[in-house]
Amino acid sequence: MILRNFLYLDNSALDDYLATLQGAILDGPIEQTEIGKSGKGGKLGYKLVEGNISSESSLEKKRKLAVTDAAKFQQLYEILEELEMIKYLDLFDGQTWSEIRRGDLLEIQTITRLPELFGILQTVDEISPLIGFMKTIGQDPLADNDTKEKFEKLSGLSQVMDNQAIPILCQAVSTPGYEFCSTLSRQNLRVHEKEIAGEVTIFGKVQRIIRKGEQFEAFSLFPTLSKALPMNRAQKRKIQKDATKGKISEIIRGPAIALSTVAIYR
Repeated sequence: MILRNFLYLDNSALDDYLATLQGAILDGPIEQTEIGKSGKGGKLGYKLVEGNISSESSLEKKRKLAVTDAAKFQQLYEILEELEMIKYLDLFDGQTWSEIRRGDLLEIQTITRLPELFGILQTVDEISPLIGFMKTIGQDPLADNDTKEKFEKLSGLSQVMDNQAIPILCQAVSTPGYEFCSTLSRQNLRVHEKEIAGEVTIFGKVQRIIRKGEQFEAFSLFPTLSKALPMNRAQKRKIQKDATKGKISEIIRGPAIALSTVAIYR
């Protein structure tokens, strides 16, 4: 059994997969009953039983066991492993890659990062309280009007992004040159988003395969900018053009895979 420290776990996907494989999922705590019968010497021996057993010389102990998300994942993992439905991408080559199909379940050891632009917006959120503190000690980093205007625009954009899914970009640890991308729901995060970065294991389903020579937009600010800022058609066309050039977006090039992530753990 592998002991996992979950950084991200999609509970809905977990329940859906288990229900598909088993026809039902456990809902609520499991009740266990320990029955002990007195024997010679007055000692009690206990064993786990199902149902209720009554005896004049028996002693019952009941306890409820919570069915946690981590337990559900372990259950799912063991079922999939037994059915040989998990593809482990450790040290692989072009032949292994060519055998991957849409819908396959992958477990990959990766180096994960947040897109650069996304990280900048998160930094704006983090330094905002610091700016307030610096003003109280007589230092204003936003004293310059131009700097202040740019910061306020970034701050407003960052607040809009707070409700958006979190994009991640990954490379296989043992086989550089093969990329993965995914978006994570904030409600399923178990740590701060920055803690996702680094060496982690990702378990997910193949959503799209990007062939060699193809490119895929893993992250773009264009949808957010379109909603957050009033723009005419010419301005929208310019921003969209910038997005295709990678100025306000993160483009990955094949060979790559877009994943629907179920879990991230160390």
